[in-house]
Amino acid sequence: MDSYQEYVASLKTAIADRTRELSDWAKQTSTDVSVALTQAQADLTKLQQDLEAQKGEQQQINAQAEELQASIAEAKKNNQDTADLERQMKDLKAQAENMEPAIDDLTSQINDKSDEVTQLQIDQIESQSASDPTTDAQIVEWQNELESATTELSELQSELAEQKSLADSADGVQVTEAAKAQMQATNNIAELEAATLEELLEKGKQGLQAEFSGIVSKADASQGSAATQGMELITIASNEEVAVNVTVSKYDYDKLKEGQKASITIADHTYKGTVSRISKMATTNEKGAPVIWAEVKIDNPDDNIFLGVEAKVSIETGSAKGVVSVPVNAVNTGKDSTFCYVVKDGVIARQEVETGISSSEYTEIKSGLKPGDSVITELPDGFAEGMKVDEAAAGSTSGAQTADVVKE
Repeated sequence: MDSYQEYVASLKTAIADRTRELSDWAKQTSTDVSVALTQAQADLTKLQQDLEAQKGEQQQINAQAEELQASIAEAKKNNQDTADLERQMKDLKAQAENMEPAIDDLTSQINDKSDEVTQLQIDQIESQSASDPTTDAQIVEWQNELESATTELSELQSELAEQKSLADSADGVQVTEAAKAQMQATNNIAELEAATLEELLEKGKQGLQAEFSGIVSKADASQGSAATQGMELITIASNEEVAVNVTVSKYDYDKLKEGQKASITIADHTYKGTVSRISKMATTNEKGAPVIWAEVKIDNPDDNIFLGVEAKVSIETGSAKGVVSVPVNAVNTGKDSTFCYVVKDGVIARQEVETGISSSEYTEIKSGLKPGDSVITELPDGFAEGMKVDEAAAGSTSGAQTADVVKE
């Protein structure tokens, strides 16, 4: 429950930090976009005003040209000289034509600036929606994890309350001998404080004696030093309830189950054990890899156990009897299948197999092989599928190591 409480708290913190980060980013982005949009709109207005001015000037020139054209027509009607009027008409047409490139350029700039304004308006809308935590993919993922973790935490809290209720209603049998001894020691101190001098002297003559089996883990007393009543002299750690903490990689933790039997080796001594607890939350080891830790209780502790030292733990996660098995080295894993190299009619062949559970020495074969088949446990250089065994052996400095498929 403590692990899930920490996990829930970390998710809430992460969601709050991400929400604040989105809000700050949206505010800054919105400000930058607003400034750019205001400037772009001002530039667009200026370009539109310049275009209107150019078109207005061009219209004036065209009006003058129309008036001049009428004057030329009138002069020709009256048989007057029109050479000067025609020169003026030519100049006006040239002015009107010279204004076309500038008008086209302004029109192009206005189109580009309009596109820029439109894109900035889109960016402004997107920056506002991006600050919404309900649409952020990371926050949505965390929210889903938080909902799942909160549900699990609620179930654990209910289970804890149930266990506490059972513990409160249980009798003293559930108290371990070490816990009883600790309570007795507390009572003894109270008795000493109320004892007379004669009684204290008598108890002092009896010496020190632990009320339970254990290991001296701390010694504050030294030879020749004076002891006072109630002074802590030594600390004894009980070895009646001893456990080993183990870590399991994320690839194997699904094989762990509470109640599984285990073998614990400490120095030269081996003990039987039981998986008593499995963590519900992964942690990282010194290499940064995620691991799950489990507690394995030693069923038969004795005086040979040293607390705080390393132990080797082998947990039995599964067993199978009466099954076909081959040496572990005989099983090969390809890209799409699992296979063994076998000898069929004196020829090396590849046989696809379906495997089951494995130990450190043997692997269960569910299909693909039968008892009595000859498998190659190691295929040295020079050997290849389709070669005869004697030919392969002749082309190599060492022969292929083979083993028989067995049923056990």
